[in-house]
Amino acid sequence: MKQFSAFIIAALIMTGCASKDKSITRVVNGQNVRIEFYSPSIVRVVKAPGELPSKGSYSVILKPCKGMKEKLAVNEKDSVLSVSSSMITVNIDKSSGLITFNSIDDEPLLTDASTTFAVHEGDADAGKLDVKQKFILVEDEAIFGLGQLRDTSMNQRGRDVEIWNHNTYTSIPYFTSEKGYGLYWDYAGRSRFTDNNEGTFFTSEAAVCADYYFIYGAGTQDGVIAGIRQLTGQATMFPLWAMGHWQCRERY
Repeated sequence: MKQFSAFIIAALIMTGCASKDKSITRVVNGQNVRIEFYSPSIVRVVKAPGELPSKGSYSVILKPCKGMKEKLAVNEKDSVLSVSSSMITVNIDKSSGLITFNSIDDEPLLTDASTTFAVHEGDADAGKLDVKQKFILVEDEAIFGLGQLRDTSMNQRGRDVEIWNHNTYTSIPYFTSEKGYGLYWDYAGRSRFTDNNEGTFFTSEAAVCADYYFIYGAGTQDGVIAGIRQLTGQATMFPLWAMGHWQCRERY
């Protein structure tokens, strides 16, 4: 019985909490938007043109921390809703649709500019949604990530990247900024990341909604990496024997 109890406690620590709090939902520029803090440093944003769906995830294991909503500061005045944890402030302009993410010191980090939806047509997924999510980054801001892309680029600004896995090409819909935040686009289907002079975009085919996580841990890369590991699970460290020379005998 003690071993079983220890297992349950460990599982709750790994997933972040024991129960799920209610989220904050508003109609923003004609779309339903749900804001939910999973921890003080991780906030989830879900959007849909109609009723918000009950969407699961293949990769996210974290659950909202117990009592998280009661720890938030919520201020709603005129058309602007502000929700703050001890790490992040989310400002939502319900008339323009802009969602801005700031540090608790009111430093601007990222702007969610718009989300557009179109009905998917022409295949077995007809009737679902094609989603185009636009973000605005600072002009000279460097971002990194998107997985193992089989090229030499580090900074992903100005790139057009297919988020779809191939042999030796392992894409991950996630980037981290030199400003100390990370963004995880939670969709397992075919997507693209595009950054150009019009903005920074994630586009996805045959989705049910727009769904992403904003991560900010005290403005450091260590904080972002800790957040993404908390969100998607802790990777097991390789054993010592795996740290040496690797050689494949598949072919020569």
